[in-house]
Amino acid sequence: MSLFTLKYVSLVVLQITMIDNRTLLLSQCILLDFLLKIFLQIGDWLFVCTNFERLILVIVGIKFNNKLSIKVSKWMICIIVVLTVGTSIHYCSLFEFICRNVEII
Repeated sequence: MSLFTLKYVSLVVLQITMIDNRTLLLSQCILLDFLLKIFLQIGDWLFVCTNFERLILVIVGIKFNNKLSIKVSKWMICIIVVLTVGTSIHYCSLFEFICRNVEII
């Protein structure tokens, strides 16, 4: 929640002061937008994995192995973080490309 607040405050400050410094805008993209996007995507994927685990629990029933579930969960968290960051890295490079080709007023 604090990341949303920080993003909102930075947007208000940038709009009020009309800052056109590309370095500041790019650093905001890298620090806030990227992290916000990553955390939201990771949360969504973890929600999907939790629901999938519950589905397996219902199907398997009493034979469900909690120790194996914990092991798989730890691996899945690492895999989800790596894949989400890996597939979202192009976002800031796209922003930099737009800044180079469009004049910021």
